[in-house]
Amino acid sequence: MKTIFASGAWVEHRPIQDLKAKDKDAVSAAVKMVIPLTEDGEFDRSQGMVFSGAMQLAARDACIARVVTGWSWELPVPYFEAGEVHGGESIGELPIDDFNELEDLIAPYLAKLRQRPNPKGATTSASSGPSRANGHPSRKD
Repeated sequence: MKTIFASGAWVEHRPIQDLKAKDKDAVSAAVKMVIPLTEDGEFDRSQGMVFSGAMQLAARDACIARVVTGWSWELPVPYFEAGEVHGGESIGELPIDDFNELEDLIAPYLAKLRQRPNPKGATTSASSGPSRANGHPSRKD
């Protein structure tokens, strides 16, 4: 797919329906939690917000690297390999208006890749096994 931005710049990207579980795994793997410590080895609470922001940026960059396949800027297109984003510094060099449109474009992808199962929709013990009506009892009598 190709999306053309207001500036005339364009981005080629995979259709959202082509996302796979491995894309979700890649975005999750790109987000590395770091526990900030003081020189005394104590948890440094002053760094908490910085790391949550860094994790969001890592997820965004991983999503771009998984979804974007080409673009019109004269910068390398980021790609995902061996559990990390390569060429991610190109994202920071994009013109701000184009970058904002790129973030808008990938927002639904990122939401889908970060989606978690609904715990209220979890399987209950009454519905977890095959139905006896199907002739497949969950245990032999």
